Amino acid sequence: MDLLPLLDKMLPDMGIGVTDRTRWLDYYPGSKIDIGAKQGRAIDPKEPLTDCIQHNRFIKDEVPEEFFGVSFTGLASPVEADGEVIGAVAIQIQEYNERELRRISDQIAASLSNAHEQVGFAL
Repeated sequence: MDLLPLLDKMLPDMGIGVTDRTRWLDYYPGSKIDIGAKQGRAIDPKEPLTDCIQHNRFIKDEVPEEFFGVSFTGLASPVEADGEVIGAVAIQIQEYNERELRRISDQIAASLSNAHEQVGFAL
């Protein structure tokens, strides 16, 4: 059974892909994020996914817009065979909505505080 299509159906908002050490092998874009990782496309040596593969470590990192045209949270885990890293599984989640809601909430709180201070001075 191919796991990526199943995960894509279960979690449609995120992008998910599998790589070897240097290239994307398969990629399923999410409904909210598509980094355009086509089969055979090289992994950018400057992106966090490279660090995951080279240092055999799980990563969770904010990937700036400059890499794929959209910022997102990237998670990646190395895939090993016989004790050697042969690639990675990568997930992209766009947490923009949560951040935007937090920003709006902070603006509302600041506006209410400012209004409260102004009303206090007017009395």
